[in-house]
Formats: sequence, C-alpha cells, structure tokens
Amino acid sequence: MYALCFVLVLAMPLMMLVVGAMWRLKPPAFGEGTVVFRTAMTEKSPEVWAFAHEYCGKLWARYGAILLVISAVLMYFLKAKYQTYFIWIMVGQMVLFGITVFMMDMFIKNLFDEEGKPVPHLKTKR
Repeated sequence: MYALCFVLVLAMPLMMLVVGAMWRLKPPAFGEGTVVFRTAMTEKSPEVWAFAHEYCGKLWARYGAILLVISAVLMYFLKAKYQTYFIWIMVGQMVLFGITVFMMDMFIKNLFDEEGKPVPHLKTKR
C-alpha cells in the first residue's frame, strides 16, 4: 500500500513538470489542445494565449521539480506514518497548484487589457 501512495503523491508534481516542460518547448496553438491553460482572458488573443502558456510552463516546470523532490523526501521520512501524512502532502500539492493558477490569472490581468492587448506602460519580458 505504501508503494501506491508513494506513486500517487509523485503524480501531481510529475504532471506539472511534464506539462510545464512541454509548454516551454512548444506551447499549444491558439484555442487548440486538450491540456491547456484556458481562461476567459487567455482566449481573447493569440498573444495572451502564447504568453500565458510560456510563462505558466516555466512556473509549473520549476514548481513541479521542486515539489517532486520535496514530496518524495517527505514520503520517505514519514514512511512509518505515511497513511496520516499522505493526504496532507496531496492537499499541499493541490493548494500550490491552485495558487499558481490564481497567480497566472492575476499576472495576465495586470499585463493585458480587457481586449487582450498589452498594457502600454508595461513591457512583457519573455
């Protein structure tokens, strides 16, 4: 049972790492794809879409790698009571994932106007 829990704990960070790396290398085409960062704001223009996927890819690749290591270490050292901590580790991962999505949405709203055009006084650096 411990092995299954260990694998499940590593699934979320591994998915963040893989999707983040995929988006950094080749973001999905505008409005297409099944695994995408789709919000009302990202669907306004191809520029917003590309920026969101490129930046989110960087964020998820970094956080996924860090979370993968932290989760594996926690599961290893908490092996004796893994049933208690298994859920808490997964809840922590989901909270971090939710925070990254919220951060991305706020970041996009600060850089682009309601029509999906860059805010004139800010320059986006990629």
